[in-house]
Amino acid sequence: MAEMQVHLPVPEGVEGQEQCVVSFNLTTPREGHWDAYCSDIVVLLNSVTFDEPDPTLPEANLQPTSPSSPASSPSESSPGETHADGKAPATPFG
Repeated sequence: MAEMQVHLPVPEGVEGQEQCVVSFNLTTPREGHWDAYCSDIVVLLNSVTFDEPDPTLPEANLQPTSPSSPASSPSESSPGETHADGKAPATPFG
């Protein structure tokens, strides 16, 4: 098994905001798999962007926005429950 951890600093937003970091944990059952997937991982990580706050807006107006149409959340499952195909344990991510 092989694991790689990548930490990307989030650009500072409003003054006084704590510095944040986004962490990606990538694992594979065989170290030899990295050669096959490394270029895709690099492309994915290079595509990560962060919205810059508009400096002309007052600090009070900097609030997260929500999508215009509500997204359905994944159904919750109990520990030990399996996917519909019955092959793997269910997770909150489906």
